[in-house]
Amino acid sequence: MPKISIIIPIYNTPQSSLVKCLDSIKNQPYSNYELILIDDGSRSDLSQIYSNLSQKYSATYLYQPNKGVSSARNHGINEASGDYIAFIDSDDTIMPDFLPDAAEYAASGDYDIVIGSIQDVSKEYSQAFVDSAVSLDGSNIYELENALLGGIGPYYKFNPRSYFLLGSSCGRIYKTSVIKGSYYQDGLKYSEDQLFNRIVFKKVTSAIIVPDIWYNYLQNDFSAMHGNYENYRAQICVFWKLWNDITITESNLNIANSANILSLRWFNGFTTEWIIPLNGSLHRKITEMKKISEEEIFIYAINNLPFKMANSLKDRITYLMLKFHWFVGIYFINSLNHFLMTTKNKS
Repeated sequence: MPKISIIIPIYNTPQSSLVKCLDSIKNQPYSNYELILIDDGSRSDLSQIYSNLSQKYSATYLYQPNKGVSSARNHGINEASGDYIAFIDSDDTIMPDFLPDAAEYAASGDYDIVIGSIQDVSKEYSQAFVDSAVSLDGSNIYELENALLGGIGPYYKFNPRSYFLLGSSCGRIYKTSVIKGSYYQDGLKYSEDQLFNRIVFKKVTSAIIVPDIWYNYLQNDFSAMHGNYENYRAQICVFWKLWNDITITESNLNIANSANILSLRWFNGFTTEWIIPLNGSLHRKITEMKKISEEEIFIYAINNLPFKMANSLKDRITYLMLKFHWFVGIYFINSLNHFLMTTKNKS
């Protein structure tokens, strides 16, 4: 059975949360793993606690100045000696049979990646990507990236959250030889997982997606994302640039179309979640929408996505409004979206 390197970035994580995470690993009926804790510049008092815990849990403890989760994971990738790598966040836990089950799937076909599902505990959400195990190889491996882009494909349950959860780095194991040399973007604070997976998915030649739920996502309502608007906009624009750079080089037309459709949806999502709630006048919000629409990712989508490929009424409306700069219309449609989302969350 393969050796699994488990990489856990830590930054000022409460001791109780980290202990729950480590216990969920220690209690696995599987021993062929190494545990690597990357302390990303935590407070000195907490760093001492983490160092002590690493000894208790037979883990390798590595400290680095604060550089962010991407840098911490990259540090772990460089240190990993296992056949496969699993990423676990320090305030999450894994299900009791994650390691043995993932290892068994991996050994059954020497897969480059074994993907299970994530249980979003904070939102009481749990749904597998597939009803039964799906094996992908050279003839259909592109479907993995298509699903990441929201195209889902014939193997997956239709589920609007599937592409987001598929974009996570957790609840799966990656073959070490495949991801060595594929790193997280240093300094990127948002959506770094999706970018990493899109890069890795282009390298894998085989994968298996299984219905097992392996990971408990415990963070509360993506609190890190709901901070300062200007900071978030600056960060997400960096992500959009890097993401679009990959799309521009895409040779598979179906994948390119899925990426451009997702770009339209991201514009709506950003408008709904960030611009509509801004304090200030309608003029300010329209101005912000205009600025965002000038990002290369949206210009490229409008210029390269055939209108007939926009596969929903909402996508087609977004396409036309962006193409002809009908920002007032986008504002009112997404104001309604924001109202409905807010009402649903309150209920």
